[in-house]
Parts: sequence; structure tokens; C-alpha cells
Amino acid sequence: MKYYDCHNHLLPDVDDGSQSMRESLESLRMLRSQGVTTAILTPHVNSPYASRPGATKAVIRRKFAQLKAKCEESPGAYPSLLLGCEYYFDPAGETDMHPIPMAGSDVVMLELPYGIDLAGVRRAVDIARDRGWRVLLAHPEKYDAFIFQWNSALRFLRENPDVMVQLESWDVGKLNDYSWRFIESGTATVIGSDSHGYHREPSFARAVHALEEWAREDAGRREYAERLLGANARSIWKDADMPG
Repeated sequence: MKYYDCHNHLLPDVDDGSQSMRESLESLRMLRSQGVTTAILTPHVNSPYASRPGATKAVIRRKFAQLKAKCEESPGAYPSLLLGCEYYFDPAGETDMHPIPMAGSDVVMLELPYGIDLAGVRRAVDIARDRGWRVLLAHPEKYDAFIFQWNSALRFLRENPDVMVQLESWDVGKLNDYSWRFIESGTATVIGSDSHGYHREPSFARAVHALEEWAREDAGRREYAERLLGANARSIWKDADMPG
């Protein structure tokens, strides 16, 4: 099966993730050994959370081209690479968005303030829609809206199926209750490692193992797990330049 890592900080020397080409290549090789055939690199843009301010989009695109060329020197050793970003957006103080879309599509992966309530999530989604974006929520299990307002938040996701959810592989792998709420309710969309290189190594295999155990005796669960790990990404970005 082909797995897609839809959230990581393995583009070198642009944020608080990988700090060198060597670190990026070693981490990407590790991802490939865990079955990941495509990685969408998602450096921080506009983030107050990153311990190192993110680079400009021009620098990000240049570094991406360099890393992609380096990986292509060893076919099969690394995942195929695509570019997006983890775009921080606070709907209480911002009204515009300038992201790098995911894989050249109309999807933007939004990181919201961790203390945001459900009204704030709704506002962020509405602003993105007004600007022509579809929303992929980065690790919403960390947001107060999905911790303390779960029943209302679940209803919101079911009423807005265009709002997608990315879960972190290490949380899924360690059976984090807040992450598994999305899986058990069928509202999770894709998985991302959120690897930051050496100081948060790729853990995609842990999520694969946890999902396989969960789905072992149930065909419906197996089909859903397969979509989470790969098919959903291919479907979401079907109009972009995605590897098969």
C-alpha cells in the first residue's frame, strides 16, 4: 500500500524543523522505510508557534526545488515530494490568507490558535471559503474547540464535509484519546507525521500499526484506514500534480 505523509517539517533550514539537507534526506529516507511513498512538505508560514520564524515563500520554493532534485538522484530511496504549508491563521485578528496551497490544489492546511473555540473555527473556515480555499485542519485534536466542545464540533464536521481533518501519526500511534475521537467517528481525513527531523523523527509506522490493529477484524474499518493513509490524499488533490 502507498502511504502519504500530509504534514511534516522536513524542508531544510526554513523553520523549526530540519536544519540541513542531510537531516532532511535522512528523515525522508526513514519515512520511505516506513512505507510512505509521497510526502507533502508543509513548512510553517505565518506561525507564532515555530521556535524559528518561517522563511519567505520564495525561499521555501527554492529550497523545495533543491531538495526534490537531490531526492530524485536516488529513485526509490525517498518519497515523492510535493509542496504545501502549515499556515497559521487567527480569525480573531486576521481576515486574509496567503498560504502555499497543498500540492498545487485549492486546499489550504490551517493551523489555528490552540485555545480557539468552535465559533472561531467556523469563522476561520468561512474566511477561507470566501477566498476560494478548501480547509484541511492541522491537528485539531490540540484545539480547545475539539477538546471541550466535542459534541458540537462533531456536528459541525458532519454538517460541513468539505472541512477536512489531519491527524498526527505519533498521536494515533500512541492511541491518544482526542485523536481517536476523529477516527472512531469517521471524521478524520489524512495522516501526517509532523516530523521535525532529528528532534521529532518520523513515526508513521506507529500509526499504520495502530490502525491495522483497530481494523483487523472489520472490513469497513480496513477500508477507512486505507483511505486515511493514502487514498484520501490522492482524492483530495486529484486535480493537482499528484503521483499515483
